[in-house]
Amino acid sequence: ISQWLRKQAGLVGISYSPADPATLVFDRLKQLCAVELIDESEGIQIYRCTRLERKDGGSMTTEELYRDYRAFCQARVVVCYPERIFYRRIAVVIREHFGICRSHSVRRTNPDGGLALKYGYWNLAFKGGLGA
Repeated sequence: ISQWLRKQAGLVGISYSPADPATLVFDRLKQLCAVELIDESEGIQIYRCTRLERKDGGSMTTEELYRDYRAFCQARVVVCYPERIFYRRIAVVIREHFGICRSHSVRRTNPDGGLALKYGYWNLAFKGGLGA
């Protein structure tokens, strides 16, 4: 074990100390591997500030909102809520910040050309356009 620790210490660029080699190696590896992630609750607030705005006449479905949120999280190394939890949390965030409640009647066109009523939000838009 000591020989393996000596070798691993050399690989990460620290000198081997037989007194407490494991602590030195682990501390150095923690420094090399440290990544600071933004958690879900902070991420959803950053998302709201960065991507959403109140806009008269605007609309978005919950599905469009979640797709944009996922892309936002992936681009910025933000921990992402699972879809169903996101829908519950974002409804509260939007209601508290914009005073808008979820609607059951956001109109979208089906692939066959028909009209569909989806869950979503009226008078809300993405900053910089849809899916940006």
